[in-house]
Amino acid sequence: MKKIGLCLIICMSMLTQTVFAHANSSEEISSEIDNKLPTVAVQFGKTKLNIGNELTLLQDEEYTSILFAGHQIQIANLNVKNVLGMGDAIQLLEENDCDNVLLVGEAIEMKGQYNKVYVSGANVVFEGQSDVLNIVGETIELTGTVKTASLTGDTVVISGTVTGQLKIAANHVEFTEDANVEGDIVIWSENQATVSNQLSEDRITYHHEDVIKWGYWLPTSLSIEMNWIAYGSLMVLTMLFGTLGLLSVRRIFSNVKRKAWRFVGLQVLISISVPLICAWGLSTYMAFKWLTIMTMYLS
Repeated sequence: MKKIGLCLIICMSMLTQTVFAHANSSEEISSEIDNKLPTVAVQFGKTKLNIGNELTLLQDEEYTSILFAGHQIQIANLNVKNVLGMGDAIQLLEENDCDNVLLVGEAIEMKGQYNKVYVSGANVVFEGQSDVLNIVGETIELTGTVKTASLTGDTVVISGTVTGQLKIAANHVEFTEDANVEGDIVIWSENQATVSNQLSEDRITYHHEDVIKWGYWLPTSLSIEMNWIAYGSLMVLTMLFGTLGLLSVRRIFSNVKRKAWRFVGLQVLISISVPLICAWGLSTYMAFKWLTIMTMYLS
């Protein structure tokens, strides 16, 4: 219990840094993860939590939800309801069959079958199948098959199949020869899309107004929702780590016998706990906001 408590404190501190500095200091965060992130695997009922630098997650036990945080993550043979986590490089392989997926990372590659997918990453490649796909990123490539998609980034390349509505907010949009969009196409951009196949320009509706620069090019109607979805996972993980970590630290220092050491430990605990409690409180508030939005999307 003591080791788990200390591990959770380290992870909570790192995840808090990630929430506030993800867009501007990814290299520093990756270095912190490489050097300090412990390896932890904990199961709470039907939910499994995995933390570590290099993780390979397989369906080795019966659980419905999986949470993870790490540097390099490979996920295969998962058949669960919910997948939520963050990492520098995340790969979801073809054997996965999950309902709801929410990821935050740098380089994300996804194969497999999913119901609803929410992703935020610098470079995102989606090669799988999904009913609902929402991605916020810098470079986004869609080569799989989806029913509806909302893609927000700097460069978006469509090479797959979209059977329903496609919404894109980006500086540069490209439809390759293999692109097949059967539904309506709505694009928020200051530039015309590059079309390399037989897709008619008449099917594309452009919105050159109501576009703001908020990390990426975002339409005002989607900006708030997409940002909540993108970083909501970090808030929930931070809330979880903060709660368990603070409870574990309290138990560690309460077992100290000598009063002098207990006093020193109390001072250390106070100095550590103040910023953690502030981050925990903020994360708890934002997590409940995030859950409200996710309930709307998943309903």
